[in-house]
Amino acid sequence: MDIKCKICGEPWDIDELHERIKEYYPDEPWRDDTGRLMVHDYDRFFDEARLAFSKVGCEYFGTSHNVTKLSSEDSRLIGELYDLAGDDIDFAASMLEEADQLGLFE
Repeated sequence: MDIKCKICGEPWDIDELHERIKEYYPDEPWRDDTGRLMVHDYDRFFDEARLAFSKVGCEYFGTSHNVTKLSSEDSRLIGELYDLAGDDIDFAASMLEEADQLGLFE
């Protein structure tokens, strides 16, 4: 599922957040000494990534925004959907998809 940059509207697959986390932390500090995933620890890194993306959008991935910027209304709607979803990024993605299908974006 895709999440959208609230600045330019560029869609990003949620998995890109996981990939970016691995790029930032190649030593995977969320694993214990045996290599086992410590979900609670990883969730902290994912929450950090999710919040950063919701604030700066495409810049989180080290890219520039599209030339075409969103209208202030679309940007506000995306931001409000992220706020409404809280830490449930999948819910945010499904709400963005529904809003797009309903023609709520210009």
